[in-house]
Amino acid sequence: MRHRRVVRRFGSDSEHHRAIMRNLAISLLLYEKIQTTLPKAKELARYIEHLVTAARSTLQGADEARKTAVYRHIWRFLHHKAAMKRLVRDILPRFADRPGGYTRIVKTGKLRVGDGAELAIICFVGSEEARISERQKRLEKKAKRVRR
Repeated sequence: MRHRRVVRRFGSDSEHHRAIMRNLAISLLLYEKIQTTLPKAKELARYIEHLVTAARSTLQGADEARKTAVYRHIWRFLHHKAAMKRLVRDILPRFADRPGGYTRIVKTGKLRVGDGAELAIICFVGSEEARISERQKRLEKKAKRVRR
């Protein structure tokens, strides 16, 4: 029986499940938008929500010693320097005033060819505006280079 079991294991043991979640979280933090199966996206949303909330709550009003603790807490989940820096520098400031709900899951309506699993896209809320502004900066930089 599976009374009160809430974590989806995806047919793997706990270490493999943790590795799956870690790899998906790193990809989401680096690219801000990934495509995966619907159950993995739902589980990843829980994982990311917990990570962002914990990091955000400990980072607010933190002195230098406390920031080290925040980095260690994030490191416990991720084990990836680039993803950790991206979370602290880019993503946490965006969600400073938001009480929760940092991710969005969109069903694509497509099925994976090999096994017919339902696919979904998971992204951060507001990542569209961030990507548009980054693209604008790149285009302006490119225009400056062309004018010279």
